[in-house]
Amino acid sequence: MGVWRDIEPCSVPKKFKPYDMHFAEYIEAPSERNDGNWYQLFTFRDSKRTIFGKYELIGKSLEKINFEKLATKVVMDSNVKNSMLAVDSELIKLWKRH
Repeated sequence: MGVWRDIEPCSVPKKFKPYDMHFAEYIEAPSERNDGNWYQLFTFRDSKRTIFGKYELIGKSLEKINFEKLATKVVMDSNVKNSMLAVDSELIKLWKRH
């Protein structure tokens, strides 16, 4: 099983607070996967667990992405949030464990 890390947005202006979102990063090592690649997931959901979103990366190495800044963009920009919305039963199962 991969590694889960909760994420908090950084520098969210007061006009966007309170926000009803939870953010996390999930990573699987190549040894945990059939394809032998790293798997990196940025994911979010609302408190009612009715809205889910994700941004996935699969590759030979981990990307150096500031997920705290990405979470901030999701809170502040509905276009960014909407571009990541997903209906994915595996994503819902993953959040049930956290």
